[in-house]
Amino acid sequence: MWKDLLPWLAPAFTLVGWFIVNGQNNERERRKEARAAADRCKTLAREVTQLGYNYWLGQGSVAPWQIKAQLEELEVEITRFPADKGRNKLIDRHIDLVEAVTGLDFESATMKPRPVGHAIYREMAIARQRLLSEIEQQFSAHFQ
Repeated sequence: MWKDLLPWLAPAFTLVGWFIVNGQNNERERRKEARAAADRCKTLAREVTQLGYNYWLGQGSVAPWQIKAQLEELEVEITRFPADKGRNKLIDRHIDLVEAVTGLDFESATMKPRPVGHAIYREMAIARQRLLSEIEQQFSAHFQ
């Protein structure tokens, strides 16, 4: 009986090894994709916050549509996270950032620039930092 099985052991071990290595490679690729999505979300969060600062300061020619487009792109990137791997918490933090950036009289005909010490800048910074922290928290919890 053992003599009949012996020729099949090497191919069987090869097949088992292939499944193990393939599983590890797939896991590594998922982690790379999640890291790329997390990094893209962080970049977009920083960029949209800077656009918000410039908009509320009245500096440059930042149009409301630019901010909204950036926020929508950030939302798309957040939805790349699987639902069971922190997406809902990230969406909650995204909503906080949207509310902070587009608060007050955003997009109104009577929008007045706000001075540097205005509370809106602190709210944007806090919302951005909470989103950045949540991104790293969810990545660490689910992909490392």
